Amino acid sequence: MRVVENKIVVLDCPAEGIPFPNVTWFKDEEPIELNERVRLLMSDRRLEVSLARESDSGWFTCMADNVVGSANMNFNLTVIGNEFRHLT
Repeated sequence: MRVVENKIVVLDCPAEGIPFPNVTWFKDEEPIELNERVRLLMSDRRLEVSLARESDSGWFTCMADNVVGSANMNFNLTVIGNEFRHLT
């Protein structure tokens, strides 16, 4: 996934199950750090990054788990700086 710097990025984790799974997000294998730009929505199934920066580029993983088991999904995010804007 590619996005131009300063745009909004939305990553959706298609987690389903009974009981409904807990969803945890990681960036480059580390737990995601929430702040004024990075927030979780829809019972943590949606990760939103506003005003994307090049430093937001990397591998994002959502991990869903419940008593039945666990599954994960990976997203490779590339934030393109202003100098490359004409390429998008």
